[in-house]
Amino acid sequence: MDADQHEQSLDRLPELALLEVLKLLPIKDLLTCRLVCKRLGELAMHPTVWQEKSWGWGENHQKLACPVLRLAPCLGRAEGLRSRDGCVHTLSTTRCAVEHLEIDANVKLSASALEAAPAVLEVALALQRQEVLGRLRSLWITLQPKDTTKGHDSQLYRTLALTSRLLETLVVEVMPEARATPGTECCFEGIQVPSSLKRVEFYSLRQETALVDFLLSTHAATLETVRFHGPASTSTLQLLAGLPRLRELTCRLQVGLEALSASESLQVLSIWVKGREEESASAEAVAGAESFLRQARQLRQVSLQCGYGAHSSQFPAALVKALAKGGARSHVEKLCVVCRCDGQQQLERALLDALPELPALRELDLDCCRRRQPQDESHRHEPLDESHESDEPYEQLLRGLTPATAPALRRLTVVACAHDWTHRPSVKALLAANPSLQVRVGWRDNISYDDDLKPLSTCRDCYACKLKCHPELREARYNSHVCFSLKQELSTCPTVHNHSNLSW
Repeated sequence: MDADQHEQSLDRLPELALLEVLKLLPIKDLLTCRLVCKRLGELAMHPTVWQEKSWGWGENHQKLACPVLRLAPCLGRAEGLRSRDGCVHTLSTTRCAVEHLEIDANVKLSASALEAAPAVLEVALALQRQEVLGRLRSLWITLQPKDTTKGHDSQLYRTLALTSRLLETLVVEVMPEARATPGTECCFEGIQVPSSLKRVEFYSLRQETALVDFLLSTHAATLETVRFHGPASTSTLQLLAGLPRLRELTCRLQVGLEALSASESLQVLSIWVKGREEESASAEAVAGAESFLRQARQLRQVSLQCGYGAHSSQFPAALVKALAKGGARSHVEKLCVVCRCDGQQQLERALLDALPELPALRELDLDCCRRRQPQDESHRHEPLDESHESDEPYEQLLRGLTPATAPALRRLTVVACAHDWTHRPSVKALLAANPSLQVRVGWRDNISYDDDLKPLSTCRDCYACKLKCHPELREARYNSHVCFSLKQELSTCPTVHNHSNLSW
């Protein structure tokens, strides 16, 4: 077919059909279509074609960045835009309305005030432009407040506050190298925006308390999910407790969490602490969290997470006990504990003591294996016997789980070697005693690889893996999970699911 016939065939296609075809083309080809013919050029710039397109600013896309911002009517997502990129100024004048924007107000640490100020202002102007266009619904902004840009940072924060009237999701991050900088003094007096935010996420913003508190108070009527990846101030905790629709909260273990007991809507809670953080895991902080959990009757899902550290197990064990003190009034349906540290047996005992007091618990997710030490390897290549079996991770829990101790439990998910669990007598005994229980096992610790350097779901180092049986397990991918249940023949390989849907 020659060019004329091809053009005629395109002309005969209805407009809706052409639009559907154009939606499948990559951005570079869409820009080229402008030069083919008038009709195709007009349709290639139709908002329907671009409204779901994603664009990432990077080395491979830099040449097309400016043309996209000048010509595209809209974008579904624009990611990785930095204030020091060559085309960031185009975003402050563009007619391209973005729905999900990721922008970095980061400036070089060595930048002078004359160099840094324009970069910060460009980001503020970019946000102002998107506010005018009115399509922005999700924003991830990375900040790097500097002593040399405090006045401009204040202007950026006020712009962010005004832009929030459009947003449903907002993520604000402060770069690690700037977290020691004193907070930017910013006055939000006179700024009135309607409540629209449903989800906010903050990365280390304690020094920017004014901005955080403004967002929480202004959008209190609609906020449902709040996540802190750093400490929160006392005033912030008090605001959180008063959010009428707050459903999900992620926060650090810190002093003052007892204030959250005033929340009547919170259902999903995640408390985390980094390993070896003695200050955040202080007795006062743990006591406050215990007080909160004892009074939080409305919780449905609870997650307790801590990293490696000699004293970390004391934190989740204490909070598990506090959670159980609600007794029959507890409505917790899912409990997740991540604690890769010493003291696992203490934690398992705390869990066994708590389970009878959690009558609604249906799912238990555990990642409680500490890093293996050289002295732990002495029996890894030998079949388990009674002298060693009791020292294995989760062994106390496996022996203690019964319909009497956990009557509603229907799923147990653990991070462990799936092949090892296939051969463990206690797993078979658990399933026999709990016919309604499903066990899911996934492997994440010390990633192992096959001969083609593909990550696996088994450790390849234990006695079971050395037997080289169950080939289905040996081929299971890393981050997949293996399901055990009484309905399956335990002498054969359990069900392997090679997709990453383990959530922690």
